[in-house]
Amino acid sequence: MIKLKFMNLKLSHRLFLIIVLFFLLPYILLYFYSYQKAEVIIKDKLNQITSTDLAQIGNLIEDQCVNVANASEYLISMDTYKSLYSPPQNKYQFLEIYQKTDELVQNVNNSLLNGKSYISILAEDKVLYSTVPLSKLNIQPFFSEVIVQSNHNIENNIFFSSPHDSYISSSSEEKYVSCIRKVSNFFSANTDLHLIISTPISVFADNLNISLGSVILTDSSNNIIANNGTSLSSALIKDVENNLISSWQQEDNTNFSFEKNGFKALVNCFNLKTYNWKLFSIIDTSDLYKDIYSLRFFVGIVSLILILICTSITFYFIYHQLKPLFLLKEHMESVSRGDLDVNLISSNINSKDEISVLTQTFNNMIDKINQLIEQKQVAQKRENELHFEMLLAQINPHFLFNTLNSIKWMSIVAHTDNITATITSLGRLLEISMNKSNDRLTIEDEITNIKSYSHIQQIRYPGRFEILYYIDSGILKLYTLKLVLQPIVENSIIHNIEYRDFLTITISGECINDIVILKIRDNGIGVSKEYMHSILHTDRKQKSSHVFNGIGVSNVHERIQLEYGSNYGLHYESDGENFTEVSVTFPKITTLADNQISK
Repeated sequence: MIKLKFMNLKLSHRLFLIIVLFFLLPYILLYFYSYQKAEVIIKDKLNQITSTDLAQIGNLIEDQCVNVANASEYLISMDTYKSLYSPPQNKYQFLEIYQKTDELVQNVNNSLLNGKSYISILAEDKVLYSTVPLSKLNIQPFFSEVIVQSNHNIENNIFFSSPHDSYISSSSEEKYVSCIRKVSNFFSANTDLHLIISTPISVFADNLNISLGSVILTDSSNNIIANNGTSLSSALIKDVENNLISSWQQEDNTNFSFEKNGFKALVNCFNLKTYNWKLFSIIDTSDLYKDIYSLRFFVGIVSLILILICTSITFYFIYHQLKPLFLLKEHMESVSRGDLDVNLISSNINSKDEISVLTQTFNNMIDKINQLIEQKQVAQKRENELHFEMLLAQINPHFLFNTLNSIKWMSIVAHTDNITATITSLGRLLEISMNKSNDRLTIEDEITNIKSYSHIQQIRYPGRFEILYYIDSGILKLYTLKLVLQPIVENSIIHNIEYRDFLTITISGECINDIVILKIRDNGIGVSKEYMHSILHTDRKQKSSHVFNGIGVSNVHERIQLEYGSNYGLHYESDGENFTEVSVTFPKITTLADNQISK
């Protein structure tokens, strides 16, 4: 349908569509693809850089967590806590134990935690020791909100809490992340030991330095620990954080694009496997791609202007080149209206381009048509003269046929049956050869004609030959060209009767795959390969020696191929000494209408 509509367009319109489809459209696609590919390349480079930065930041965070864990491991193993829980009666001895504990804890804090964390030792909710003066501690809310609610996660584990408010009354509003260790029944049956190492989130935030965008640190429960937020507003950071954390379900490091309320960002995720914390980097891509969008707009405008200019120039030259073709079209329309006196003059006689050649060919064609019309008129006149002569020439054969009928009736009256049968067979063959209106008959009638011919030849060669028939009854009513078998049978008798005491000719017929095959086989002297080739290619202008049909074997072969095609016709086989077999093939024709269709 589309092809038909395209072919119905004018040539200039089709050229315009071809230029658009095969030149402009690929350019436009390449234009958008190149900038899209540039965005992808930039995105991939950013992902590589950001992934490297997140890996470095993740190593720093993990080192801090490992230092806190190592510190807790050392502090939980100290043996002075029971003495602090049940102090000795001697106050100096208690003070000495407390100072020893403080010295060990401070050493650990300074060496592993850079002195930035607060360490407290609790017997249930009772503070035994803290690096913060006891007067500034408000431990009860922290104990009930953090330790008691997370008690099932703390047992015999290193547990990092979610960010929580400070339990130091004089500190700022900064939040903390606490590492909590618990030893059940450490002091007595119902009194547990709790070690608390609280680290300000600013310690973690100091490590969230990245070259582009913002970084968010979350814990295993997807609670936000810290972010740098240097390039995003606080409200936007919160919105992005909530959406990212709620949708993040994977454990492997990955990257994806994020869009929320017109804000587009490139997000990279890095998983800290030690305590299942996560790092998210957020890069605002609107500013990142701004220069690319500006360049794309500029190149697009310039390209559009250049395309319009080039297209206009191209169509001007195309029209100039096609102008002779339009002139040729006008002259061809004049010829279609019957005006054969036109003569198209080429703009450049010496030109060898296609349009000039087409113009010259058109002129030659008009001259040839005029010559053919003149020849047709002469031939028509001559044909009318020959037709009149042919009508006169038919008088003699008709006179002969009528005379034979008269002799036949005279023979019947005289009771000479042998002469009557001979004249009847001769009359039938003569009638078939004279019938010019129909060149087809059934195979059954063709076999009858062969029997009539055989009867006449038996008069000439009595007892010298016989013809045997093995015809499939299913093909008797099929149609064939008339007189296709008689020339072959006549050849067999004429060329073999003098060389055999008794000549046997077998005619068989069958239909295989809608192809009728008639075979004529004799026990004669055979023929050579050269003769088999020449007999089918005899010059049609040579006078035939065949009595009744006026045609030879080569004519039979030619008639079949002209009627049904080169796949059909005659085929000879012979050993050159003992037999000759001729196969006649033609398509299965059940009615005369089918014969017209096959043609």
